[in-house]
Amino acid sequence: LLEIMAAFLNHDITPVVPSEGSVGASGDLTPMSYVVAALMGEREVFYEGKQIPAEMALEKAGLSPYLFKPKEPLAIMNGTAIMTGIATILVERAQRILNAVIYATALSIHALMGNAHHYHPAISKAKPHPGQIFVADVILQLLTSREEPSAFESKALETLQDPYSIRCTPQVAGVLYDTLRWVHEWVEIEANSSNDNPIFDPETNQVIMGGNFYGGHIASAMDSMKAALASIADMSDRQIAVMVDSNVNRGLPADLVQLSGDERLFNHGFKAMSIASSALAAEALKLTMPAASFSRSTESHNQDKVSMGTIAARDAARICCLVERVVAIHLLSAVQACEIRGGISARPKLDRIFQRIREIAPSLYEDRPMDKDIEAVVRAISGSDLFEAIHE
Repeated sequence: LLEIMAAFLNHDITPVVPSEGSVGASGDLTPMSYVVAALMGEREVFYEGKQIPAEMALEKAGLSPYLFKPKEPLAIMNGTAIMTGIATILVERAQRILNAVIYATALSIHALMGNAHHYHPAISKAKPHPGQIFVADVILQLLTSREEPSAFESKALETLQDPYSIRCTPQVAGVLYDTLRWVHEWVEIEANSSNDNPIFDPETNQVIMGGNFYGGHIASAMDSMKAALASIADMSDRQIAVMVDSNVNRGLPADLVQLSGDERLFNHGFKAMSIASSALAAEALKLTMPAASFSRSTESHNQDKVSMGTIAARDAARICCLVERVVAIHLLSAVQACEIRGGISARPKLDRIFQRIREIAPSLYEDRPMDKDIEAVVRAISGSDLFEAIHE
């Protein structure tokens, strides 16, 4: 069985599996049944860029349909493989989002002439959540300059304290950092465990029936990660709103329009970007309803309490997609604002990321489509090392 599964991977044969239909106990029965069928040469698979019958793909790859031995189909189907597989991928995606939003916030602080003292180590020492400590420390590192911090800060009395969306970034993003620590541990345990029922105890040779197929830990982990990620989107959206509002952005032009004279009147700058960010953040927040709360009795009340772990994981995947785009807009807005404000070169670590983003997306002067810019930055967040230097 392991050999045919390895052969599928090595020949890049991917079973076509529905994303809906699992209640998360007894495991991911419905979607995993499609995997079992594909190994037998039934249903369909993705192969060589096409969706074709599994039997045809096996023939082309020189493989034979697998003849299952006793209990093997149950062992594959009766577990949490789908939800755990999704969760494994999302933990890394969420970490990349966290890295990117810390950079975006540091750029926003510079653009808004914000206060570096909000991230003083004494504040985190007084409330020593590891995530808060980490985020505040990284922001301070990114704000490092050859000049005194006060040289970059607004001197107006009303700017003594920055808005919560900026000032409280360690307390907001730190929650995602700390959530990912225990979520990573839970997902790792789940991925390296036996989800089957019954369990064969090798020490006593007993056949023991239980409930390891129940995806409660993954459901709880994904529901918690959903809330932490959506909060990042909300925070980013609020920072964008501050930067585009000339009433509160400390001297930047409305909507970050980088033109003067009559030309400014006929261009909208980042107005539509901020609207899009608000819509994306709202959708992410809407999806934070815990899936685990919607347990439904099924299978003639045999499965009378279920986890909904796969729904939680799918929701988390959608939220990741939305938050990546909010943070991409945040980065683009912050870079535009820093460009207008000037002085970014005096902060070498920020300047490095500023220059890298400008290689991906050019400055905005006259209005132009920005959707490709957003997707380019999303790719940098999710699939490059652009923000990995945060751990150096």
